[in-house]
Amino acid sequence: EVSRTGTTIGSQAFDWAGTGSTHNDAEGLTYLGGGRLVVVDERPQRAYRFDYANGGVVTLADAPFATISSYAPNNSGIEGISFDPRHNGSFVSVKQAGPQEVRSGSLSFAVGGGTPSPSVLFDASLLGLSSLSDVQVLSVVDGLAGSAAADNLLILSADSFRLIESTRSGSVLSSLDLRDFTTQAIEGLTIDERGVIYLVAESSGASPSRLFVVSSPSPEPGT
Repeated sequence: EVSRTGTTIGSQAFDWAGTGSTHNDAEGLTYLGGGRLVVVDERPQRAYRFDYANGGVVTLADAPFATISSYAPNNSGIEGISFDPRHNGSFVSVKQAGPQEVRSGSLSFAVGGGTPSPSVLFDASLLGLSSLSDVQVLSVVDGLAGSAAADNLLILSADSFRLIESTRSGSVLSSLDLRDFTTQAIEGLTIDERGVIYLVAESSGASPSRLFVVSSPSPEPGT
């Protein structure tokens, strides 16, 4: 857990023993509210639900989980997930490649595995991205509440160095060239209620991992 300026506040460890995970590859993270989160293990495409406790350990083998898709485990699996609190809650996830996919729907979490229900939203090739690295719903932005824009998505591509806004039918509305920030791979994305975007770049050689904050005024509803 970090502050909006990057100060570390606390942390929690994952215990992967007994999950069958081959790489312990936590690639996607989203917040459900009330201290509860979901983390995705990329290769088996599993989303684990857990409660945050500073200094604690999450035993993932005992945590309820849902499998998002049924592709054979590989390093082009689920890279990002975002919780949409509207309509009793649903999730949007992105699969990196082979094939690229953007899925949306509810997840049924259960110890031992829940039944997946997310369906493919659109042909991800419409986005024109080399890969998909993370996704964020815009319904959490207060200034977009009740507007059509609240249905839109932010989708990140580390390989294309781009952040785009798209509709849920795959129409690209705008994009941001991330090479203006760094040549490091940016693989993490979230947004807060004010419309401030946070991007996380992983370490590369002598460069440490970094948090980028992209701020702009929240738009008025309907704009």
